[in-house]
Formats: sequence, structure tokens, C-alpha cells
Amino acid sequence: MSNFFHNFEPNPILLSLGYLQIHWYGLFMVLAMITGLIVSLHLAKLYKISPDLVFDLSFWLIIGGLLGARVYEIILMLPFYLSHPWQAIRIWEGGLAIHGAILAGLTILYYFSRRHKLNFWKLSSVLAPGLALGQAIGRWGNY
Repeated sequence: MSNFFHNFEPNPILLSLGYLQIHWYGLFMVLAMITGLIVSLHLAKLYKISPDLVFDLSFWLIIGGLLGARVYEIILMLPFYLSHPWQAIRIWEGGLAIHGAILAGLTILYYFSRRHKLNFWKLSSVLAPGLALGQAIGRWGNY
């Protein structure tokens, strides 16, 4: 029975339409982001924070998180990327590190909360459960 699971490698491509390919990883990343946003929007209402504000913040967190995740991965694998610099932009081949996404997100959250005169810790409390759930969902895409 263990040989069956050992030899089983799922196809990373969910759907292929000519040149357009949708990967499982991408699907789970999008589902993670949407689910995390829904949880955060719900918590924002409970904390009396404008859901519109959280929605605006989520745009910057998603963009910054993806960039931070890639930069962190490049730093972790710096000798490889110094030898193969064009590989740094080939995000579709993998190479995201959640640590970089969290660091970038914290930086964005800090500046956003200062700019909008919001309590950083209160806003963090609204976003943290969505981040944790999103991370759990996104991990399925790694398989």
C-alpha cells in the first residue's frame, strides 16, 4: 500500500486551455486570499472597523505579501539566483516563502495603521485569523 502513495504524484496543472494553464497551487492561493479576506471582513465588523478600510488594506497586503514572499525566497537561495538572475522573475515555477509575506505584511500594516490613525494591534487582531486560515488553505496547494 505504501508503494501506491509513494509513486503517486498529482498533476500540478488543474486546467489547460492552450497557452493558459491554471495550476492547483494558484487556485489554492486565490482561495486562501479570498477566505482570509472574508474572515477579516467579518471580524472587522465585530471590532467596529470599516470593512471598506480592511478591503483597501487587503489590496496592499496581497501585493506586498507576494512580493515579500518572493524576495525572501530569493534571499534564502541567493547563490542560485546570483547564478541565474532571470529565474528571480519566474514566480510561476515556484519559490514563495511565507516568512517574507508576513514581514512585508507587518510593514504594510504598520504604515497603513499610522496613515489612517488606527490601532496597529487592533487591526492585527482582525487580520491574524484570516492569515492563519489562508496559510492553512495555501499549504494544500504545495501538495
